[in-house]
Amino acid sequence: VASDNVMLEFRTPYVESAFYQKDCNRGTAIYYDFENSKRLWEKTYDYTINSIYKFENVIIMNKETHSFILDEKTGKDIWEFDHYYQFPFIDTKSGKCLLYRPTGNGNITLRYFDLNSHKILWKKNMPQVSTCRVAKKLNDSIFLLSARGIHRININNGEGWDYYAMKTKAKSERIPVYGDFTILWSGTGAMMSDSTGCVAFASVDEFLKIDNNGIILWADTLDKKTTDYSLHLRHDTLFMLSYGDADFGQYEPPVLTAYHYETGKRLYSHSVGDDRMTINTFHYNGNHLLISFANDQGPCMMKLFDLRSGEPIKQKTWETNLFS
Repeated sequence: VASDNVMLEFRTPYVESAFYQKDCNRGTAIYYDFENSKRLWEKTYDYTINSIYKFENVIIMNKETHSFILDEKTGKDIWEFDHYYQFPFIDTKSGKCLLYRPTGNGNITLRYFDLNSHKILWKKNMPQVSTCRVAKKLNDSIFLLSARGIHRININNGEGWDYYAMKTKAKSERIPVYGDFTILWSGTGAMMSDSTGCVAFASVDEFLKIDNNGIILWADTLDKKTTDYSLHLRHDTLFMLSYGDADFGQYEPPVLTAYHYETGKRLYSHSVGDDRMTINTFHYNGNHLLISFANDQGPCMMKLFDLRSGEPIKQKTWETNLFS
């Protein structure tokens, strides 16, 4: 169900002090009715230990030890979960969601939960996974989940097949597990799916294309220093843009790489900036890519690239580091 309401969050700015000021972590969430120009409710909370999320007409608030469903019109608690949960996917049309309890020990249990009946529909144990990042619904029965890789799950029962790709600094090994499920280990990464159900996935050191059955169609080795990617498919070419600043502050140049989507052939790979330039935003338009850069040691810049060659066409700079 779509909602015409909007959630606004205001946070008290961080203030450096010799003494810890808890008020510096206070935030206020205001729920506003756009159509009738009316403030419905507001909540004040410590945003370092609490969080509040809006999924169309579903409002979830995570407090210190438990998660709550809030009434959209009043902001009052209408359901309390038994623990604190994370919600990588909520389908507001069906009223169902994925949730898991963070454990910190590298093993979680994924649950599919009915928000209306408050019942767990199925559970799935996920060994060697400690967090889930992004979920994308492909159709009425299949969705993709990013959790140290990609998970392809049947939404009706959580079953299927698995593919494991374990990555370490010393070696790479693959361990087959169970069912309709795909897991590719990575610290950071990106994924996209096409109309046939194939998935392209960039992990820490590999770029893969996988078909509907979990079979790798092609793979390419990546530099571990250039993680955090964005993927963009145009016709038969897949573009991978590395942001250049993913490795815990160890700057590397941002890189644009193009692949032939069917064969995996690398068409070109070019640095699009130096090692102190990180990408703020970017926009694809036809055969062009526009990138804005931040530079903490010099001017900010925007560059326009020709996607057919990966070469820059023109650029503009601003003598400030306050550009956004």
